[in-house]
Amino acid sequence: MTRKTRPYPKEFRAEAVRLVLEQGLSLREVSQRLAVAKGTLAGWVANARGANAQRAPGARSVAELENEVSGLRLEPSRTRMERDILKKAASYFAKESLTARVHKDLARPISGACDGTGPGGTQGRVLRMVEAAALTDVAANQAQSR
Repeated sequence: MTRKTRPYPKEFRAEAVRLVLEQGLSLREVSQRLAVAKGTLAGWVANARGANAQRAPGARSVAELENEVSGLRLEPSRTRMERDILKKAASYFAKESLTARVHKDLARPISGACDGTGPGGTQGRVLRMVEAAALTDVAANQAQSR
């Protein structure tokens, strides 16, 4: 004949283990109070003390905390490195875009030189100043990155 027993709920097992571990009651006392076999209760307590223990929320071992701290120490340097890479890439693409735009505008035929709208007028002078400033910034960035 097979004996069928219903498994105990997790909450019941956790409370029984808490009585033994936290309140210091003996296995015999708790097993009598809760009408649970002493061997069954001993197994629950052993699991709670061993590797299969379910820890309270937020409870972590020292090794886990040290691993987290070392990872957090590396994060700022990694973030700085990523920021610097993005700055260099943005500078490169801005220079390339600005140079192409300025050269395209300067390649237009000279028209409206007298009315100040063509390359010979105000617009042209502004474009040449922008190009000179952009090339100066590019040279400064290249010297700084070396």
